[in-house]
Amino acid sequence: MISDSLDKLSSYEPLVPGIARLEGLLPTYLEEMEDYECDRTMCTLLIPTERATVACGWREDPLSHDVVAALSVDKGSFVLFLPGERYICRSEGRVRLVKLE
Repeated sequence: MISDSLDKLSSYEPLVPGIARLEGLLPTYLEEMEDYECDRTMCTLLIPTERATVACGWREDPLSHDVVAALSVDKGSFVLFLPGERYICRSEGRVRLVKLE
């Protein structure tokens, strides 16, 4: 789980090619989450419109509900989950969801 300011998003281009070109993508919004989700092949980028709390779980144990790390992020920030990282999000507003290869 990586979190930073949106204005620094392009600095993550070496880690996730294409991450700096998000403006051209149609927005998809995260539905309210009841349990952890995970994408094993793609990176998941969450961009909250208001304050959000995000957490990641054990990568090694997909059935565990334990929280490994949690963050509160504000508007103007993003959270990036690499392939295989389990995540859950609660937000006061909408959360833009982008999947990147």
